[in-house]
Amino acid sequence: MKKLLAGILACCITSAATAQQYVIKGKISGFKNGTKFWLKDIDLDRVVDSAVMTSGVFTMKGTFTDGPRSLWLHTSTKDSFYYCNLFMGNETVTVKGSSKDMPFFMQITGSKIQDVENILNRQTGLLYHSRDSLTSIAIPLMNKNENPELQKSIWKQVKVLDDITDSVRRAFVMKYINSYAGVKELFYLKSKMDTAVIRSLYNTLQSPYKDYHHARAIQTFLLVGKPLKKGDRFYDFEATDSSGNRRRLSEMVGKYVLLDFTETYCGPCIMAIGEMKALISKYNDKLAIVSFNVDASRDTWLKGMKRDRPDWLYLWDGKGWYSEIVMKYGVTGYPSFFLLDPEGKIVFASSGYGKNELSSVIEKQLMAAK
Repeated sequence: MKKLLAGILACCITSAATAQQYVIKGKISGFKNGTKFWLKDIDLDRVVDSAVMTSGVFTMKGTFTDGPRSLWLHTSTKDSFYYCNLFMGNETVTVKGSSKDMPFFMQITGSKIQDVENILNRQTGLLYHSRDSLTSIAIPLMNKNENPELQKSIWKQVKVLDDITDSVRRAFVMKYINSYAGVKELFYLKSKMDTAVIRSLYNTLQSPYKDYHHARAIQTFLLVGKPLKKGDRFYDFEATDSSGNRRRLSEMVGKYVLLDFTETYCGPCIMAIGEMKALISKYNDKLAIVSFNVDASRDTWLKGMKRDRPDWLYLWDGKGWYSEIVMKYGVTGYPSFFLLDPEGKIVFASSGYGKNELSSVIEKQLMAAK
């Protein structure tokens, strides 16, 4: 009897341990044996697992400790970068398809959390695919400053696709708000939806969705109030510099201040560095620059600093996209810029980077101030 009870107990312990693990089984064609796949936690901005493909398959195992995670399964070859998104907790998931199906058309099964996400993926996959096809034409032209009329036409088409996609996502949120996928989408759409609607949706959340980290971030968003806009006075904040000191934005008020929200691996953010260095060199007596890095990982932030060597104050708070600072300034894309006048009023705000746009705006402000 004792042996029987011991066996049952051991079986229960093993089953419980398995239930607390995630298992990702990859069956993806189009890659050679020995190809390494990486699993990145998008919210934490760090790689959490990896596996090598053998005979066309690979397996990853581990544990998530803070609810379902938004994940990026990715690899690369000499010619291309491949990825797909996963949204899952401690579950067993199978990812099937080919390299040509990545990123939007993979078959992801086995997770009840992902099943709801898949409803939205089926509705938006073609829209995102069309968007990527257009931007793959426009971005090289933008980088070379070529064919502005074609660029303008393409970005208009992208805007139409974005509006349609956002409409689909909003409808999904309204229908599936009491799901992890619904809460996550509400967080990402928060700056594009009426605050009263967001508050109403948040108030309908049931357990366990109200305790999810995206829901806590929505609560923070509602607490900080409406995002700032041009003409508003700046929102002061405190964050950490690269030496570990706590610094405040208000230390810089008295000059014009260019507040830059950035990510380490954001291409347009990197492109803007050269122009900002030229500006701070030319207008050092009249202009201060403060960059706020939104990466969740301290190591990623410091790697970016080491690479870019900014000549100005560079701050970080470790909260990633959930930072109340990011939410208060209404930042939804990177880089985002806010120009404060010497009294602390926002006189310019923009998202994205266009060559010489910052220089033009700042020079006009300085001329007007004379």
